[in-house]
Amino acid sequence: MNCAILIVLIFSKAAYFIDNPDFNCCKGVAGCCAQERYNNAGDAWKKPEPFSKHMESASFNKKVRQINDVSNSHKLDEMVKNFSTQLDIKNPEYYSWDLKNDNKGILIFEKNPENYEEVKSHLPQGLSLLGFCPIF
Repeated sequence: MNCAILIVLIFSKAAYFIDNPDFNCCKGVAGCCAQERYNNAGDAWKKPEPFSKHMESASFNKKVRQINDVSNSHKLDEMVKNFSTQLDIKNPEYYSWDLKNDNKGILIFEKNPENYEEVKSHLPQGLSLLGFCPIF
């Protein structure tokens, strides 16, 4: 789950979902928060097993992965508000993008006004890394 490294270094709290309207399902894939940050993030690419074990035990990541809701992509703002409430994400912002097979990727994160414009400008280029997240 090395994709979570990207998320945890940029956001204080973030959750990644895949929405599949064909199967009427929106699934939580990965979540990170600053309080559960992996201390050896620089080693995570070289030694992914300890990082994966850390993420498996992280309570926020578990909460995100337990979310398995009906697809509601035509009411994305409503879905984001609901998930943000469940995950206690303050000042939520989201980014949605197209994935293969008519799926949608959704990244919900705590908006930090100090780095928001910079994050917003670079976010689309980095989202492809989330494709490495395993879906359980």
